[in-house]
Amino acid sequence: MRGTNDAMIYVLVWVDDIIFGCRCQDEVDKLRSCFSQQNKMDDRNRLLWFLGMQVKQSPGTVTVNQSRYIDDCLKRFGLAECKPVGIPADISAQLPKTVCPEAWSAEAVFMKAGDYRDIVGSLLYIAKQTISDILATEAQLSRFPENSGRVHWVVAKRVLRYLNGSKDLELCYTKDAGGVKLYGSADADWAGDLDDRRSTTGYSFHLQKAGAAISWSTKKLPNAAMSTSEAEYQAMASAFQEALYLRSLLSMRWA
Repeated sequence: MRGTNDAMIYVLVWVDDIIFGCRCQDEVDKLRSCFSQQNKMDDRNRLLWFLGMQVKQSPGTVTVNQSRYIDDCLKRFGLAECKPVGIPADISAQLPKTVCPEAWSAEAVFMKAGDYRDIVGSLLYIAKQTISDILATEAQLSRFPENSGRVHWVVAKRVLRYLNGSKDLELCYTKDAGGVKLYGSADADWAGDLDDRRSTTGYSFHLQKAGAAISWSTKKLPNAAMSTSEAEYQAMASAFQEALYLRSLLSMRWA
């Protein structure tokens, strides 16, 4: 929206959490005052926390992390004192359906009574918000909400151990004198799923070549690719869709 002095004001709304952003502080103050007159608000002034993410601001730099949320997850799942590991999963780890337990077996009953689905949900939130390193492993774990076994629990626990060692890492965004430029990359495996031989694609976008990512995703294709080229083309198609969306946001103008 446009302010009274022709300054652009950006408003981000998530349910009942709102962020105001503008180059002119007076315009932000006017908008907050207008909102507070119409609605009951808890005004936190400078942005410090949003949806479990800690935001730190300094001249020319903004950093985002979820260290407190990760600490809460580790305590909730009894892994607050676990030994950290350097990578979220063994690079050769596979989770085919053959490792799933038989229905109503002791292992299946044990897993359904446990925290597996809660862990996967928490990992998904972390992977989508700040720590993209775990997204590929989390995507595999999320395919077994109802028939997970001890193998899945071991893999999920390793991801939590990785987070225990990387929870203080931050996404760091810095102001670039050269302006905003969008950089992206995409990739795909081929027939990586051992059950149906479908491929998995992924992409990542940055506003600087060496800057933190602003958008990332990994997804299993809905059909089997006939070749590595077809899998790569589908990965590029998904990346192009996201690139067009991000470009529209970066170039957005209001009359």
